[in-house]
Amino acid sequence: MDQLLGNMIEMWVDRMDNITQPERRKLSALALLSLLPSDNSVIQDKFCGIINISVEGLHDVMTEDPETRTYKDCMLMSHLEEPKATEDEEPPTEQDKRKKMLALKDPVHTVSLQQFTYEKLKAQQELLGEQGFQSLMETVDTEIVTQLQEFLQGF
Repeated sequence: MDQLLGNMIEMWVDRMDNITQPERRKLSALALLSLLPSDNSVIQDKFCGIINISVEGLHDVMTEDPETRTYKDCMLMSHLEEPKATEDEEPPTEQDKRKKMLALKDPVHTVSLQQFTYEKLKAQQELLGEQGFQSLMETVDTEIVTQLQEFLQGF
């Protein structure tokens, strides 16, 4: 069973570039991160790949606010946002409103990848302790770690 899980994670990580839609890339990152926290050796062996995919996902969905120099997930939707119609556009139809209601139930539009990544890494750190977590983080490329820290600054 563990071997199968390891193979599945490896295949998922290797084929992430085949997923071109940003929504699906974010969903894949959320799914892989949901494997954390774990003390399962197979998942820990694939930790580097999980973090790589998460950082790729963060690059896909995060926009930087030039004034505050902070990042936010551009795919998040709020219940308060009304679809805006410009002068030359029709007002939202009933179908548009149904699509929005459906989107508000989709984790891609309701879960911040930035927040989720932070919470999962924090939980992994609490599970393994500082030293165990540092050993795990050392398996991740230093450039990826730097990018991750940039995205998670402020948490």
